[in-house]
Amino acid sequence: MDKADFDYTPATIRASVERSLKRLGTTYLDVILLHDVEFVAEEVRPAGDDARNHLRALGDAAADWGLAPGGEAISRGPGDDRVLEAVREMFRLKDAGVVRAVGISGPSGLGQQPLRA
Repeated sequence: MDKADFDYTPATIRASVERSLKRLGTTYLDVILLHDVEFVAEEVRPAGDDARNHLRALGDAAADWGLAPGGEAISRGPGDDRVLEAVREMFRLKDAGVVRAVGISGPSGLGQQPLRA
């Protein structure tokens, strides 16, 4: 897959939500998820052997993986900009009462993580 295969524009996010509302015959959605962000976001990982040990990202090496506290909205390039733009639109929909919760689905095995405003 290529980054260009994913349309995370606010207009597409909004249109997708509006299609779902119409199809389901409701005025709000319980949750919306941004899928496959790992294919769009900039890759952040340490060089060398640590790059194969993802569990280190949960401990002292979190900063090497771009997971240090306070780094949640840091853009490391155009892919990150696209993801952040999509998430901002999703939160605008949440603020408008169109959706109740916003989340991101990560790589296989990591599950789905709810986002907090």
